[in-house]
Amino acid sequence: MRNLKRTARSPLLAQTLLLASCLGLVHAAAAALQDETSPASPASQHAESALTPPHESQPLESILQLAPLGDADADSAQSVSAQVDQLIGRGDQSADSILAIDLRLSAANLLLARHTEPALTRVLLRLPDQRDTDLAREALNQASAILSVVEKSLEAQHAAQDPRAAEAQLQYARLNAFERALQVITGSTAQEDQDSQAREAASDLAVLLEQDDPRIAESALLYYAILMNQSVGLDRVLTVLPNVAAPPRPQHTEYPFFARLLRCQLIADRGGYAVSLALLDDLEDRVDRWFTQPDQQLQALRSVAWVRYDVLRNWRDSLPGSAVAERQWCERAMLAVPEAHFRTQQTTLLRLGLAIPILVTAPEAVNAPPDPTPSHPAPPAP
Repeated sequence: MRNLKRTARSPLLAQTLLLASCLGLVHAAAAALQDETSPASPASQHAESALTPPHESQPLESILQLAPLGDADADSAQSVSAQVDQLIGRGDQSADSILAIDLRLSAANLLLARHTEPALTRVLLRLPDQRDTDLAREALNQASAILSVVEKSLEAQHAAQDPRAAEAQLQYARLNAFERALQVITGSTAQEDQDSQAREAASDLAVLLEQDDPRIAESALLYYAILMNQSVGLDRVLTVLPNVAAPPRPQHTEYPFFARLLRCQLIADRGGYAVSLALLDDLEDRVDRWFTQPDQQLQALRSVAWVRYDVLRNWRDSLPGSAVAERQWCERAMLAVPEAHFRTQQTTLLRLGLAIPILVTAPEAVNAPPDPTPSHPAPPAP
């Protein structure tokens, strides 16, 4: 299967290198050549064989969808909202102030993890949808209001010197950092001075990058990179994002997968189109080592394919009108993507599952629902 895929892609990559060289992208060509000659693992052949390309005049993004979550009923927006309302109601009725704080933190956590997830997945895939953005903004506003109540309650507990407040204070700080970051990323904050807001939100998240819990560190890294790119530029961001070849820690592989996908996008944003395409090839070859579930493998492969298409389109659009041959090459390569990966109705892409991890489980009767997209430990990459 590796031979089939690599044989099919090698002419495309060779043409990529030639085109990059012709355009003066010598360093990009060299980097892509080095990547092409490095060892890679087999990938799922059936991702390319079972899939009638969309009509050429139809933008590829118009047929793409986010994959459904594991339990559509339990994970629906209405179900999550009902759980949030129940948690807030219990908090309002609780005579135990620390229990009330924990219940409200759990409600805010659910809102941040679930209701913002479709919009954040779309941010990472660069596939915006206004309905998902609106849902995220509404959830962020509600979570912000809940966290404001928690902050006042924690101040009262600190004055009372209640030792149980320490853990609640820690979780409040984590959720507050995530909430501020997602507010900026989804455009929920005031439009004035966006760069300053992004820097401040990134600064709050920086502490979470050092957490021992990989779910916290790796989810925070995604949003930290987006905010830093918005405020300070690409070069610094690329120093914090993991290399594509670096194996992920064997937990919650969605976060590290999207971090590597983001790296490929940002390299293309700075003009390294050939390097980005080569790295996407490498990432595609690693998918079956990171995800053991066939559905997730296919969704991840299609996500890589979509980003490849977007990089090719941006490369084409960056070329001058006089570069007719080069633009035509990009267009032919773009047409090959839907032919290989989106030939039927199988158009779902991988999603985060949880925009942030579930950090606070509701005490006693009501518990946070399980992660809809559990990751599976994968052996370390050779």
